[in-house]
Amino acid sequence: MPLNCKKPKLTIKDGAIDSIGAAMNILLFGFILACGEKAEEAIPGALPENGAVIATVNGQNIHQNTIDTILSQFSEDKIKEFKASGGMEQIKEQLVMTEVLYQAALKANIHNEEDVKIAMAMAQRGVLAEALVQSQAEQRASDDKIKSWYDEHLVQFRKNEADLSMIMVQTEEEGNAVKALLEGGADFAATAKEKSLDPRTKESGGSMGKMDLRQLPPAMRTPIEAAEAGALVGPINLMGSWAVFKLNSKDTGVTPLEEVKDEVKENLMRDESKAYVDEIRAAAKIDFPSDGTAKEEAKLPAQLDKEALKKDLNPEPKK
Repeated sequence: MPLNCKKPKLTIKDGAIDSIGAAMNILLFGFILACGEKAEEAIPGALPENGAVIATVNGQNIHQNTIDTILSQFSEDKIKEFKASGGMEQIKEQLVMTEVLYQAALKANIHNEEDVKIAMAMAQRGVLAEALVQSQAEQRASDDKIKSWYDEHLVQFRKNEADLSMIMVQTEEEGNAVKALLEGGADFAATAKEKSLDPRTKESGGSMGKMDLRQLPPAMRTPIEAAEAGALVGPINLMGSWAVFKLNSKDTGVTPLEEVKDEVKENLMRDESKAYVDEIRAAAKIDFPSDGTAKEEAKLPAQLDKEALKKDLNPEPKK
């Protein structure tokens, strides 16, 4: 009976560009094992022949559809980034190398070795199981559930940002003097250009832009969080230098659902995947042989008596 070789939508997470290579290995191996022309065929490995031919290895064509399927597991932004970094040539080369090794493995009859058969069968099961769980999670991740998950986890989408400006000086005394000037009406930007030692912010009048306060060290974060917009904070010791900050504005609102919907859906699907696996496991009728555990336990060696061994190796001297 022919296998259904439509591409599975695997749960491969977006991450570093290097993860595309890992995804390619997983997906390609699954195709090689699951997409033979017939389930009873002894030799595995026929990939779907769709799309333009991108390479030919010893007369065997590699098609564009394989690359398209690999890339479909990632977001458009990741795909663009990958292509811009020259990743397409890396994929082609890896597909060619895999094909060379695959052909050599068939020639060496590796696929008929018992342990390899088991490994291939387990890989097939893994691809099918992953595709099933992904499909079920997709179906369960409705818009209503996405909204509910977002509402229940609002705390992780709450902003803690501040628009900051900074003047950095050498000593605490200089920091206090700068703060006194500012409290006396001196212009912050002009004072920063004149006195700040920080080359990154000096020319912009001390502007640091919006900062996520959760990323700042406690020595900075705590007093800034406690301050009101427009306040001066410091001087604060920053690894030997001292800084006076101006809190231009604060944002402690919540990021709208529309801006984080993809992230929320990913988290929801992770929860739904686990729930589905737990449900289907609980509903299954599973029996373990009653004597299996006993037999395995009987094979275990007796507990080592460390104290007796120590005495044997270090006998007390005869009196």
